[in-house]
Amino acid sequence: MLDFNYEREEDDGLSSANIAEMARAFNRACELYKESMAGDRYESMKASDFWVLFVVDEGERNVCDQKLIEVTLFETYKVRSLRMTLSQVAQRVTRNEATGAISVDGKLEVALVYYRTGYQVE
Repeated sequence: MLDFNYEREEDDGLSSANIAEMARAFNRACELYKESMAGDRYESMKASDFWVLFVVDEGERNVCDQKLIEVTLFETYKVRSLRMTLSQVAQRVTRNEATGAISVDGKLEVALVYYRTGYQVE
């Protein structure tokens, strides 16, 4: 008979401290993005005027950590995020050749892209 009584180590991958740190880092990336952009349009903008784009798998179901980051990012820093698949990115994301800025549907300027897919070889 197998003995399933064992001590399980805690996985702190989703700890609130880790989520808070990820949200802080994402916000900082938005701040650095704003600082790197030139032009009058950016002078009055804040980090929260930009978006974080989560690139996810089609039919993604492993979203717990992603959603926690999204919520913490918004509640703490007022930075909004959206989720798109690689197919949606190909159809809806454009890059301004003059400034290098990327936007979704020509409206939402993205400061940070967080890839949750597209990095594996099939």
